[in-house]
Amino acid sequence: TVSDVTGCSKLDSVTINVNALPVISKSNDTSICINAHVPMFASGGVSYLWSPSVGLSNPNSASPIATPLTSTKYYVTVTNVAGCSKKDSVNITVNSLPVITKSNDTTICLNSQAMLFASGGTSYAWSPSVGLSNPNSATPVAQPLTTTKYYVTVSNGGCAKKDSVNITVNSLPVISKSNDTAICLNSQVMLFATGGFSYAWSPSVGLSNPNSASPVATPLNTTKYYVTVSNGGCAKKDSVNITVNSLPVISKSNDTSVCINSLVPLFASGGTAYSWLPSTGLDNSIIANPTATAKASTIYYVAVKNAAGCIKLDSVKIKVNNLPAIVKSNDTSICLNSQITLLASGGSSYTWSPSTGLSNSNISKPVASPLVSTKYYVTVT
Repeated sequence: TVSDVTGCSKLDSVTINVNALPVISKSNDTSICINAHVPMFASGGVSYLWSPSVGLSNPNSASPIATPLTSTKYYVTVTNVAGCSKKDSVNITVNSLPVITKSNDTTICLNSQAMLFASGGTSYAWSPSVGLSNPNSATPVAQPLTTTKYYVTVSNGGCAKKDSVNITVNSLPVISKSNDTAICLNSQVMLFATGGFSYAWSPSVGLSNPNSASPVATPLNTTKYYVTVSNGGCAKKDSVNITVNSLPVISKSNDTSVCINSLVPLFASGGTAYSWLPSTGLDNSIIANPTATAKASTIYYVAVKNAAGCIKLDSVKIKVNNLPAIVKSNDTSICLNSQITLLASGGSSYTWSPSTGLSNSNISKPVASPLVSTKYYVTVT
């Protein structure tokens, strides 16, 4: 109502339309891990303004994607068709990722193990699980057959982070080696192994060089030799068995002395085959008991082989003595009832026969008084 100075009045009006504020629906407060995305939304209006705009895909969108680096409360101003605005908020709590400490990348040999470890969380998941003792342990034991990169996902209860450990698997040496064999006692055999850069044989007893690829072995009894072959990083073990067979135990003729042209039976035992050297003077040089005709002093060697094929050598010495060189009386004639002195020399003992008519038949110079013509024989030793 407006009145002027004359007292006249007039009535007019103003209509005030009161528009309702927007009724906002919005995202709930939430928690995310750092570097994660979360979709937010608001509804109830025709235009939207989010603040702060940091970390938002579009601050003027009804449903922006938020990627905050720290915990942030986002405010949204919603305006409806009547131009009325209302503000609300969504709180995003940003949780930090685990700080992982883990095994270093490493190298192992095939069939070897490596302990993996990770820390910084409350639960762990390793993949792939092949070759792991427990893929959900913080410290699983790994025995992969090939080079493998293991990934570990570490969770601190809400957020998870992934890291990796690479296990390089080197192959073992491919060994070529001596075959198992048998030798005779006091014999040698050359061992060999290939496939690596270094070699170690054990036991070292009986070996010319236990660190050689091809040592000479002279074991005194049956021995299994192990060789560890290294290719510079990885090692592998194999073995060679050496069976040591015993030599024959020989029984044989004693050394002897005989007269020239005597027959001497030899013998040897303790084996399955025999060979006598020299063969000169023997009736058969490849039997156990040949007969020797003594022409001269000789050392006969016998090689005796047993069932295992082992040979041992022994000897029999035959000393050949010459026959006496006899000097004797000449044939002669005497008169009946006469006597004559016989003589013989060249030995150490003498035997005359017949003894009839002799003063002593066992001396070198007996006196003979035969009654008839007689041929006296003297044996000189």
